[in-house]
Amino acid sequence: MRQLPHSNCIKGFFLNLPIWVALGLVLNNQFVLADYTQDMEKRADQKILESKHEQNWNKSSHIKYFEDFYTHNKNAIHNLKVIAEKKQLNLLNEMTADLADSMHEKWQNDTRRTKVNRFKPIKVDGKSIDSQSKLDEYLKAIPNEFHNHYKMIDDGKGNVMAQEDILWIPNRHLAPNNKKENNEGAAVAIQFLHRWLKAGHSADQKFLHAASKFVHQEWLERNGGWASEEQKRSFDELEDKEAVKDVRIVEDAFELYSKAQGLALPADLESVSHQVNSELSQKRDRNGSVSSDNSNKHHSDAGSTDGNDSDSGSTKSDGTADSSK
Repeated sequence: MRQLPHSNCIKGFFLNLPIWVALGLVLNNQFVLADYTQDMEKRADQKILESKHEQNWNKSSHIKYFEDFYTHNKNAIHNLKVIAEKKQLNLLNEMTADLADSMHEKWQNDTRRTKVNRFKPIKVDGKSIDSQSKLDEYLKAIPNEFHNHYKMIDDGKGNVMAQEDILWIPNRHLAPNNKKENNEGAAVAIQFLHRWLKAGHSADQKFLHAASKFVHQEWLERNGGWASEEQKRSFDELEDKEAVKDVRIVEDAFELYSKAQGLALPADLESVSHQVNSELSQKRDRNGSVSSDNSNKHHSDAGSTDGNDSDSGSTKSDGTADSSK
């Protein structure tokens, strides 16, 4: 009997059936193994995530090493930043103290033309020194060369208290209440300059105007209660004799900052004071309406809070002494 053509195919299939079955099992195992492997990895990842929140998680040695290494270096970097910030802060504080000293010294030089002394009450933590023994204790922190500028003085109301002659004592050695305005005025100028430059701006005429304006505004915040009507104007509305005092404080701040940070003083900023003085001279020549008062604007010898001051100063100040600029 004649065989059909496809009978060989059927016969071949059955002859090779074991092979097909074996191949199928292998392929099936591969898929099952892949699924199992993926599932195992997911469960392992989940376990790791869960374990990170458990205190008793046993990390492998290499993970622990790299985490310790990262933490150590992160702390080291943080410590370096803290040290740098402290150094920067110390430098800014030194510049502020130097600027306050300079402001006070300029006031002293101007005032010595008309006065031989200027005693003001000493207050520490808001309290007066009311005995010689307390004054002697206070003077232990003051250089000996200035001791003769301290006295126990009657305030005119029967109250005897320690006073210091601010006309002959450097700002940094003054009592807290007598150097407060100098320190705050200097700090405003230095901090504004530091932040301006740190923000990437140039120290040009725009800076000088912005800084002088800010210095004046901050002074008004502190001393607006006793300031004259002229001084209560905005910076742009001030007469030149007033505005120039703010400008000079900013210029002095920049000179100190430049020396400390190794910066060059810009030519345009360097010439601003000459421009201002030229404008003042021209204005005086035209109508003589501008005073030649070039004294320090921010100083601790103006205002009227002591109650024992009869003289009038010529400087802007912290409001702890005289009744006018």
